Amino acid sequence: MIKFLISWGPMLLLIAVWIFLMKKGGAMSYKQHVTEMKQLGEAQLAEMKRTNDALVRIESLLRQDCGGGRRNTGDEGNLSGQQVAPADGFTAR
Repeated sequence: MIKFLISWGPMLLLIAVWIFLMKKGGAMSYKQHVTEMKQLGEAQLAEMKRTNDALVRIESLLRQDCGGGRRNTGDEGNLSGQQVAPADGFTAR
């Protein structure tokens, strides 16, 4: 019996201390973990909405500065599939 306690005593003591710390509050309960994850998700969603609103405002300002549309690159109207030389005389590679 003494050999058993000497060989398994430290392991049983370690397990007992671990169980004591878990019951005392050394580990976060599942409900607390879920609550924190929900709060984190809500905070990330709010930040994403703020960022999206800022990007929409930036887009509207850029559209006002550019005249309200895309810039003309010269080949939007080409439906034939042929290469169109740019207006400045350089050819595309």
